[in-house]
Amino acid sequence: MLAKLRSELKKHSDKTYNFNQFFKTPIKAYGVRYPVLRKLAKKHCPDFVDEKLCDALWKSGMHEEAVVAIAWAKQKKIATLELMKTWLDSSVSNWSQVDDICLSVLGPMVEKDASLIPKIKSWTKATSLWTRRASAVAFVIPGRHGHYLNHIFDVSKKLMHDPEDLVQKGYGWALKEASKPHQRKVFEFVLQHKKKMTRTALRYAIELLPAHMKRRAMAKE
Repeated sequence: MLAKLRSELKKHSDKTYNFNQFFKTPIKAYGVRYPVLRKLAKKHCPDFVDEKLCDALWKSGMHEEAVVAIAWAKQKKIATLELMKTWLDSSVSNWSQVDDICLSVLGPMVEKDASLIPKIKSWTKATSLWTRRASAVAFVIPGRHGHYLNHIFDVSKKLMHDPEDLVQKGYGWALKEASKPHQRKVFEFVLQHKKKMTRTALRYAIELLPAHMKRRAMAKE
């Protein structure tokens, strides 16, 4: 089963695709473009998928296999909060895998079940930078839809002093998405906290705001 999938991944490797251009440190990848990868994951998903099989893919060290693991776990409804947390804590190799977990699994999951929010918010204190990033990026989809604004603000405040750039970008992204349905409230939040925010997080958060709001947010006071 896995041998056939891996053969297909190798077959669809695009040698002209510089996959590592998106990452600061090289990662192991076949070089399959994402639209092709999504189709392969769907086409080759077996009838029976369990946690052990997905774990084998996730821990293989190959980026595309991790993406397939997330897709299969979601499709077969075994992508529990606990399993995603285990992967985030121990086996993530880059920000793209974190975001795939958050956008494909955690975001939709939280939208359907608000009782999961306290657990995800507790991840702001995690040892793993990837889990801390996920504590914010898990709210990107809900924030885009206008949900859980106060939780996004709370997570953002908890992560403001995080030393990792990718975590700063994570909560900045959540604020940016929340600014689509809640422009004024996000703007007011940024004005209130901008002295504590890194420049990176601030720029992400205000990216979609009108020019006059951006100028005020960026102004030194």
